[in-house]
This record gives sequence, C-alpha cells and structure tokens, in this order.
Amino acid sequence: MKNFEPIENANLPKLPDDMVDDLCSDQYYGYRICLAVMSGYLDPDLQKPIVHSKWLTLACRILRFYTSTKQPSKSLTNFCLKIYFPTWFNIKKENKITDGAKKIFKLIERVRQFPTDKVRDISMKVL
Repeated sequence: MKNFEPIENANLPKLPDDMVDDLCSDQYYGYRICLAVMSGYLDPDLQKPIVHSKWLTLACRILRFYTSTKQPSKSLTNFCLKIYFPTWFNIKKENKITDGAKKIFKLIERVRQFPTDKVRDISMKVL
C-alpha cells in the first residue's frame, strides 16, 4: 500500500535479523514503521492500532499517522525518523556503557543538522 511520500533517512542503522527478532513488540513495530516511512510502502499488518502508552509508542503513532494522512505535517515525522529512532536503534545495536558518550555526541550532531530551527532549538534545550 503506497499512499504517502517516502522520507529518506541514512541515519537508521540496519539491524541484523536476529536482533530484529529479539526486539520487544514496541521496538519491533518502531523499526518496521521506520522502514515503511522510508520506503513509502506500508504493510497491512502495520495498520493495526497501537495499544500501549509509552514514549516509543508515541513515536510509532506519529509515523503511523504520517502514513495514513493525506497532507501530514512532516516536522514531527522527520524528528522521529531522523533523530529519535536512529538514536534508539543505535543504542540497541551497540549497547555497551563505553559507547554512551559516542551515542550522545551522535544525537547532538543529528539535532544540530535538523533542518527546522524551532525543533532544533527545543531539542538543544533538553540536551
């Protein structure tokens, strides 16, 4: 089902299949909805409503909303796809405590490169 404009994103890490299989349901959905938004194709099984109330679920809902709306706002979608999820899955992929500073640096780098001034300014205040 291709009914939305794909958004390119080189920041999302490619997770090995065995790691994808070990993701909890929210993480698994988050990874797959990111891939869907990047490809412009939404698998029918991703169209189910999400029932959990967590931050990860909120980000998933934002991407799901993007895929189902004719003229969605791209600001939050881009934030989730280009900053939130790449950071989440990079931590999942390389989760040693010694990688912490590198992850924070990469997060700050992504925020600084974000094209929307308002989102970038809000993000930098909390970092």
